[in-house]
Amino acid sequence: MFSIRSLLLRFNPLQILCGGKRRTAEQQTEAAAVYEAANEKGFSGDALMKTIYQIFVEGTPKPQPRPRMARNGHVYNPHTADSWKDEVKAAFLPCRKKTITGPVRLTVRFSIPLPKGMKMANSVPIPHVKKPDTDNLLKSTMDSLTDIGIWEDDSQVYEILTGKYYTGRKTGAQITIETEL
Repeated sequence: MFSIRSLLLRFNPLQILCGGKRRTAEQQTEAAAVYEAANEKGFSGDALMKTIYQIFVEGTPKPQPRPRMARNGHVYNPHTADSWKDEVKAAFLPCRKKTITGPVRLTVRFSIPLPKGMKMANSVPIPHVKKPDTDNLLKSTMDSLTDIGIWEDDSQVYEILTGKYYTGRKTGAQITIETEL
């Protein structure tokens, strides 16, 4: 995450706030004050993002399964991810605020349990490059957040940063949800 000061060094804040046009020194000072005030209130990042939720969900992350078809033609959803979805809902419900209506930036870091024969040499997480796929883990998590009304629809998520790692510690997912100012 960038601090406001580092953004001011990288970008001309007036070009960001004033549609890319050059402004006077007075306007530039005003823009710097806006950035500084935003930083003090917990806003960060290029587009002045505010962190709404930052929660670790304990449990074993499960992927969203594909719909299945029975022999009689009936289509159904297997319930293999329901326990993970319930864990996500239980973690977010106590601290749920009003529903987010604007654009959302989502960061999810999945912590997968180590296989039985594997040991960690140090505390550095090891990338998990086997099944379940990251997109299916993310889908079950995002569906849970939509179900409890964190946001109106998961189409509001315009940027996602996600990863999955083996860990010798707690398993689950660190979820951060940010929205624009």
